[in-house]
Amino acid sequence: MSSKSFFLSWIPGACLILLASCSTPSKNLTRYEFERPQMGVPFRIVLYASSSKLAAETAESAFQIISDLNMIFSDYEASSETSKLSAQSGSGKSMTASPEMLLLLEKSLALSKKSGGAFDLTVGPLVGVWKKARREKKLPSKSTIEETLTRVGWDKIQLDRKQGAVRLVATGMKLDFGGIAKGYAADEALKSIRRAGMSRALVAAAGDIALGEPPPGAKGWKIELDAGNGGKTFLSLRNCGLSTSGDLFQFLEIDGKRYSHIIDPRNGQALEQSSTATVIAPTATEADSLATTFSVLGPDHSSILTSKHRAIEVRFLIKQGEKTAVKVSSGFMKYYHTHEQSLARSAPGGWKILE
Repeated sequence: MSSKSFFLSWIPGACLILLASCSTPSKNLTRYEFERPQMGVPFRIVLYASSSKLAAETAESAFQIISDLNMIFSDYEASSETSKLSAQSGSGKSMTASPEMLLLLEKSLALSKKSGGAFDLTVGPLVGVWKKARREKKLPSKSTIEETLTRVGWDKIQLDRKQGAVRLVATGMKLDFGGIAKGYAADEALKSIRRAGMSRALVAAAGDIALGEPPPGAKGWKIELDAGNGGKTFLSLRNCGLSTSGDLFQFLEIDGKRYSHIIDPRNGQALEQSSTATVIAPTATEADSLATTFSVLGPDHSSILTSKHRAIEVRFLIKQGEKTAVKVSSGFMKYYHTHEQSLARSAPGGWKILE
């Protein structure tokens, strides 16, 4: 799966403490933490349980769910469902899809339509072209981009919902679930923990986080984010998803010009504006996919989507020379842990600028 770069870090100690299920007194609970590499990133599970045995068994079940999902959505594993589907692209054959695959295909295609193609699972061939460009430190030619675009396009995915089957129309297509699958895996792992009776838990796949009930005595999880210009800011979150997408670490620089690892599927070009988008949404699945989408759209066009979904908020860090501008949707500020709301002033389009 394609990787993302994140400006998100953990606050040590008590900020990671979690409550257990509401039916169990918090004084009888102990904090447990587990970490395992999955989907190319470290997956971290923090939960409160009444015993180490229960905690370990619950975490193991959650990690197994993540591993099973990786074998559906990985584009590196040759035996994964995604790889098999991509391998028969252009053959005219349909492949029966798992319920999980059908679900994410439906969600992804709906977002592709709403975003005008800014989110697109078929971006895989373009990802390959720009990975080669970063290795060789040489921009891809216009003809290479044009040829690759013939194998890209969400409208080239044909989904038969009645038969539960999917077909990729063009030869050489490659699906890339890197912008949604890790968030989905975090959501599913958290669900399994809740089913085991522990609602006070958190599952993080690098910068894609599914958050449950908050720590004992806290209103929400305290999450640290880069505030730009060397500063830090904190969010207080519970029962939601959080994701950050940006180009802090993965980019190509040629002749003083910076090209992001994030690609616009609509024209095949790597983004040139250095920025990150942090999204708060009801689920990590939504936050993950929207962070990618908003990175491509930028703040001017992202406001159209956020205005239609009141439960979705986004914050942009936009590098402008030596400084970083911070631009947030109007509802994002209610999640700030400190008093940064007082630093805000109104801006056009229902957005706020933090200074």
